[in-house]
Amino acid sequence: MLAGELRFYKNGKIIKTIDSEEYDKLNAEALKAFVDNLVGDLAADKVIENCIYHNSHSGVNTAIFLAEG
Repeated sequence: MLAGELRFYKNGKIIKTIDSEEYDKLNAEALKAFVDNLVGDLAADKVIENCIYHNSHSGVNTAIFLAEG
């Protein structure tokens, strides 16, 4: 991954972004705890990780958290 960010959404709008430099050293368990804590604090209903890889200029979106319901 060249670059990336976490995008926290509420009601379809981005309410916070976090650059990958702030979380790229976390293992999967620590990343889940990090995201879960922020979801609770922000009342976010969706978290997407947008990653830019070599030759993927527009980025690749991966859902990290989706609210149930």
